[in-house]
Amino acid sequence: MNDAVFASDGLCTHEHVHLSDGFVMDYVIECPRHNGRFDIRDGRPLCAPVCEKPTTYPAKTEGGRIFIEI
Repeated sequence: MNDAVFASDGLCTHEHVHLSDGFVMDYVIECPRHNGRFDIRDGRPLCAPVCEKPTTYPAKTEGGRIFIEI
């Protein structure tokens, strides 16, 4: 991965499980409860049981800090 940053509300849309405990590989995060997967760049759902994307926010780095537009 490069130094790009991405931000979301951090909840799986299947059962509102926190994704912070999920497995991340490349640009994919896997829900720790039912193994649904999302593309972390835009929140796009990648496999069942998820079918809706989480809320995502524009994010950027500037001067070593991360800024998220909420």
